[in-house]
Amino acid sequence: MSKIGELNKYIPDALGLIRDKWQPRWFTIEGSKISFKKLKGDKYERGSMELTQCSITNEVTNADVSGDKKGKYYIRISNKKTGEEWRLCATKLDGDEWHNALLYAAQGDSPAPIQRRIDAEEKQDYYRWRNFRVFVLVAVTLITPICFDILSFTYVGCLLVTFMLGTLAWNYFRKIPPHVKARRLEHVSAALAEGAFPRRCKAPQPIINCVLYYDTAPTIEAVKEYICASDLRDYIRMRSVPRFINGHWEWEPRQVIIENHVRHFTVGSEPELNALVQQLYQQSFPDPEVPEWEFLIIENTGEGSSCIIGRVDHSIGDGISFVALTNSLFKDLNGCPLPIQDSYRGARRNSLNIFEQIWDVFSSFFAILTISLFGNDSDIVFSDPAKKALVYTGNRKAIFLPSIDLEYAYAIKEAADCTINDLLMAMTAGAIRRYCLNSNDPAFVTGKTLKFRALLPIAFPRNNYADDEEAKHLYGLTNKWCFLSVPMPIGEDTALERMRTQKKTNCQLKASVIAGLSMMVQELIGALVPGSFVKQTLVNIMSRHSCVFSNVAGPKHPVTFGGQTITAMQVLVANVLPQICVLSYNGVINMNMVLDDKVVLESEKFVQCFQEELQEMAITYDITPMKFGSDIV
Repeated sequence: MSKIGELNKYIPDALGLIRDKWQPRWFTIEGSKISFKKLKGDKYERGSMELTQCSITNEVTNADVSGDKKGKYYIRISNKKTGEEWRLCATKLDGDEWHNALLYAAQGDSPAPIQRRIDAEEKQDYYRWRNFRVFVLVAVTLITPICFDILSFTYVGCLLVTFMLGTLAWNYFRKIPPHVKARRLEHVSAALAEGAFPRRCKAPQPIINCVLYYDTAPTIEAVKEYICASDLRDYIRMRSVPRFINGHWEWEPRQVIIENHVRHFTVGSEPELNALVQQLYQQSFPDPEVPEWEFLIIENTGEGSSCIIGRVDHSIGDGISFVALTNSLFKDLNGCPLPIQDSYRGARRNSLNIFEQIWDVFSSFFAILTISLFGNDSDIVFSDPAKKALVYTGNRKAIFLPSIDLEYAYAIKEAADCTINDLLMAMTAGAIRRYCLNSNDPAFVTGKTLKFRALLPIAFPRNNYADDEEAKHLYGLTNKWCFLSVPMPIGEDTALERMRTQKKTNCQLKASVIAGLSMMVQELIGALVPGSFVKQTLVNIMSRHSCVFSNVAGPKHPVTFGGQTITAMQVLVANVLPQICVLSYNGVINMNMVLDDKVVLESEKFVQCFQEELQEMAITYDITPMKFGSDIV
């Protein structure tokens, strides 16, 4: 975490000859250290503090502490070891930004919710290495007789396969008492709670942020009332924190104090609101003893929209789970609860004959086992040159793409005979190609075959427990998904070729069993091998891909939260790779891309590239191209 800028520092008069005063100083936060110089260009530091040893609080004073007389708000930094104390002042908006940067830096190299689980991570490795050693010992015991011709190879092979299948079956079918099962985290949730990446990656806490836009912001009292009136706090995962207990990650209940989960901010214009959103969605949850979800109300007192950011740790559940959860929070325009949606069911088109299916199983299994070993995406200006190291730099910016009317997208979809996902992925590939060509990317000049792949989260069927409230609160939130590697056709010259290629790729994946096999390997084998091996495998996989692409369907009609109608929704996720999120709401498709703006320079130009690609796609299928005079296409 790094930040630089000018702040006013409180300078006490040690001799008592003149009154205390505030003076401008140039401050730098680098890692977990804050230092300052008298002037920006000075060579030497005048002072520094190690923030991991400090307490950081907001304070209010009636004194005039800044030249523009807006700074009646300051930050107090107290070193618990030396007793040294600094008071730093900025305007309210800048002060919030600096305060959050200081809190983040005080957590060390990685966010506190990840760092605090180091001990649990080491214990997890101990248990998994113990199980893995037993597995290897038995396997070696069965294979050794081959060396001495004691048993036939066929017989030992059958014993080994039987042992492996038996181990996997025991992991999958073993009976866990219901009260234990409700508390225990499944494999994906446990990995997210522990930290899915090695600590050297400095990965951010996995948080899903849903930004709800309003014409008028709800009051903090109305939001609290809505939360208290819903069953949100009845879900075991929403009132618990993850803890490593007796060799397993489990949910440990905590008291939910609503004041800890709702905060209010005030801005004076829409640019200030957008800047604050860019800052807040990347923050970690500061207190590991408080259930990790919150609602941040940003009230715009000037012209433009206000918003609420609903934030929740990904270990609590996936996007499909949270869509179901919002049914208890949102209401329709008449104030009635939303109907419970049918259980999510994935669709797979299987047009293969028996021999093709057998080949598909073997080829898919081989692809899953080797995805972390072979093949890298092409180096283009859109990708981080240091991507193979996969270290999170903290430089992230959300780029909001033009919203698309769902009926307009359906018109192109019907003309192209494809799915909405095919259309959006093909347009994204075309926008990336246009951006690279406009940036004079040499990779597009050499004529080489370009490789660009997205990791696509695939959600699996789950029960919505519509008729059982108790079971819904115990098991309704879960992480039941896996990544699928999907090529994106950035090398194709025209929108028509990109659409045909993307459609063909996605159809092949839908007809294959690779998604189901990936989930099986993830749940069964992933839970058996050591955690350090699983984390390194994930690093190898993600470093070989270029982005993450997720698509979730939201409410089809306008809804209210906090007594006000939601006008638009966006989902923001800070990830180690560029993250593309798609959310449909009230007949509109909302898209954004969270990327490193120090890698993708002039990232706003990507919006123009996306508009041009949508226009070419419409013309290709004889659809009238739309103008971009408003937020909705």
